[in-house]
Amino acid sequence: MLWFIYGSLVLVGLLLLTLFVRWILRPVSELARVTQEIREGKRLVTFTYRSHDEFGQLFRYFGDMVDELRFSEERQSEMIASIAHDFRTPLTTIKGYASYIGSGRVTDLMRIQKQMGKIEVKTSDLEKLLDELQDFTVQSTEVRLNISRIHVKGFLKGIIEDYLARVKEAGLTFHWKLRVSNELHIEADETKLRRVMENLINNAIHYNKPNGSILITCDQREGHVLFSVIDKGEGIAAEDLPKVFNKFYRAEKSRNRNNGGTGLGLTICQSIVRRHGGELTVNSEQGIGSSFSFTIPFFHG
Repeated sequence: MLWFIYGSLVLVGLLLLTLFVRWILRPVSELARVTQEIREGKRLVTFTYRSHDEFGQLFRYFGDMVDELRFSEERQSEMIASIAHDFRTPLTTIKGYASYIGSGRVTDLMRIQKQMGKIEVKTSDLEKLLDELQDFTVQSTEVRLNISRIHVKGFLKGIIEDYLARVKEAGLTFHWKLRVSNELHIEADETKLRRVMENLINNAIHYNKPNGSILITCDQREGHVLFSVIDKGEGIAAEDLPKVFNKFYRAEKSRNRNNGGTGLGLTICQSIVRRHGGELTVNSEQGIGSSFSFTIPFFHG
């Protein structure tokens, strides 16, 4: 009887061990299969394991990761194609004018100067594209900030003066409200902070409406300064708003790219602001306009 009981326990134990091993090996085999498919370049993977246990939760997380990988690769491919297009357009123009001038068929000095001026403009566009790509690379490598003491009103007034003529040429009205103390200073990287303001103002110019307006505001809050750039432009679709700061997301489906640029501007701005301990946010309504705001603490920690 004892041998029978012991034998039964052993058989039951072996049976349970076999079932347990099969329960473990099935999801492991499934994960190995899917991993191999991803290594081979497949991104639309499916799981046959549907249980609601820990392995099922792991597969759901894994599926989300694969979806995010596919999304990132798609956005990266779009960005590369877009950059190639943006470089090709000014290069084609430069090549055309240079070839025409070099042929000797143009002898009128005024006409040559005009065409050289257009070459210079297109060259400047290429420099801006390269600067934006370089800024993105620099932000990705987390280069140290060059922190200095900045007089807030003086900093903003300098930027406003630089943009007065450009905003007027664009047929827009320019307003500003600097509601901060004359003695207010912040600790920040002035070059990078200017980069953020210039990018936001440039966007406000490019995406504005005819006879539209741009408003720059600066408010002193507890522990930080709030900067805002508000335009009365075309706005951003509600479904695009949560994604405009994503690295490879193209909200330019609605905000056209005729102005050039890589589409990385807002990603760069968000990186700069966050490294200062602040946050960049957007409020927008399609057909009404957009408001981009960011905070910078008084002291950089």
